[in-house]
This record gives sequence, C-alpha cells and structure tokens, in this order.
Amino acid sequence: MPSLKNISSYCFFIVILLYLRCKLDSLPKPVKTVFLLVYFAIIQGLYAGEYVMNESALHLDARDFALGGLSCTFGPLFDNNLEITYLMPYQLKDLSVRKLEFHKKMLGLDWALGWYQSGNADWMENDLSMHLGKNLSEYLYLGVKVNALILDNAVEGPVSVCFAELDCHYLISEKVTIGLTLVNPGGVYIQSGNDRIPLSSTAFLGTRFSPAKKCNLYCEIEVRLNNTIRERMGLEYVLNDFLILRTGFSTGPLMPSWGIGGKLNRLSYSWGGNLHPILGISNGFTLNYCW
Repeated sequence: MPSLKNISSYCFFIVILLYLRCKLDSLPKPVKTVFLLVYFAIIQGLYAGEYVMNESALHLDARDFALGGLSCTFGPLFDNNLEITYLMPYQLKDLSVRKLEFHKKMLGLDWALGWYQSGNADWMENDLSMHLGKNLSEYLYLGVKVNALILDNAVEGPVSVCFAELDCHYLISEKVTIGLTLVNPGGVYIQSGNDRIPLSSTAFLGTRFSPAKKCNLYCEIEVRLNNTIRERMGLEYVLNDFLILRTGFSTGPLMPSWGIGGKLNRLSYSWGGNLHPILGISNGFTLNYCW
C-alpha cells in the first residue's frame, strides 16, 4: 500500500499538472507538448524504481563519450549513414562495447537499425534495436525506439526482453535546443530463473546552446529513483572540417572527458576518453560513413 508520503507527493504532482495545463493553453501546441513531456520525464525518473542498464552501450558513441557522456539526442547528424563504434571502459577488454548503426531517411521518417555487444563468455549482452523518428514541425522532433536485449551467462544461459525508448527535441530559438530521452518507461524486468534482473528506467533532459556558428555547449541531467541526480556538460569547437575539439565532464563521481573529431569527404571520425577517479581511463573510437 502506498505510504502517506507517496500519496501526498502524487497529489502534489497532479495539482502541478493541472496548473501547467491552464498556463500552457495560450502557447503553441508543439511548445505545450514539450513542456508536458519534460514534466512526465521528471515523474518517471522519480517513481519508476531503481534499475541498472548499460547506458554507454545504449546511447554513446565516441563523440558523446568526449562530451561528458551525453545521452540526449538533437537529431541525426546525417540523413543516411553507417556508424561503427568501439568503446573500452577502464581499459578492460571484458567490458568493451562493439556497436553498429545504420541510419536512413525514407518515407518521410528517420529510420535507424542498431546492434551492440558487450561482455565476455561469462556474461554477454547483445541488443538489437529499431528507431523511428519524424519532424512534426519545423521545431519539434519525436522518436521511438524498440530494443530487444539478450543476456547470456555461463550458468543459466540466454534470457531476453523487449523495452522501449522515447526521445524528442524542440528548437526554442536559432541558438537553443532542448532534448528529452526516456529509457524503459514501462519498467520492464528480465526473469532469469528465480531472479528478476532489473533494467533502468531513466529520464535524460538536456539542452544545446550555440553561442557561435562553430561552438556548441551541451548540458544534461539524468534522473533515476534512489540515485543522486547526475549532471553532464560538454563543449565542442570546430576548428575546421578536419579537426573538432571536444571536452566535458560528468558528476557522480566527477569525471573529466576529452576528445577530437573531424570529417574527410564522406568519412568522419571521433575519438573520446574520460577519467574515473578510481577505475582509471576509458576511451572509444567511432567511424561514420555518410552518403
């Protein structure tokens, strides 16, 4: 039975929701949609339960790695591209992440097929995903992603589960974009024997600020129940087409990050790393071919 504290909290959020709906009536529908999505993202993060998932494998490439580990997206970098990523957390090969993603714009939609693998013979993760996204207006983008996650361990064998992700971003002005990503909003579990393996239900809320044409500043917060809110910040500066400088940090614990990137005709590259105060250095590399 819910505690009195939880009941009062739910009532508080219901009152806030009713207040927001009244105040947002005068705003354009896309703006209202984004505000309400952000609101429900905060609720989801507070009450979804405590879960654990390999967020790096799900969302990060080497560019994100260098920018503090950002998970929010602000739209595809290219309409059609093939991306290959290799990440090695803490210089441990057994934790390495191998990723392959294919993006194509077709029938007015952004399509993406992805695969990642992480682990070793004792514990292996494989994930297959499909993402569909669409610009609903000049300012608002919405996307949904379906993941099929397969966990294979040496003792109990493979188990699998499907879960969803939701993402959106809204262009507030020429210089400011906000983004939102919800991971596993349904709170799915994997049943392995007598154990229930939890998957994280997490909300990521971020913003991109472009003070100049060649400079982007990113900020993001991660909300998860019974966990300290994590903050991330990244800075990207384009020297020229061949060299892009990136740096950032994340909290919980404090980890600085760095990296470079560039483009040569249809091929682009990214390299990034970060430093954990105890576990040491992690790094990753991404190659991207677009057409």
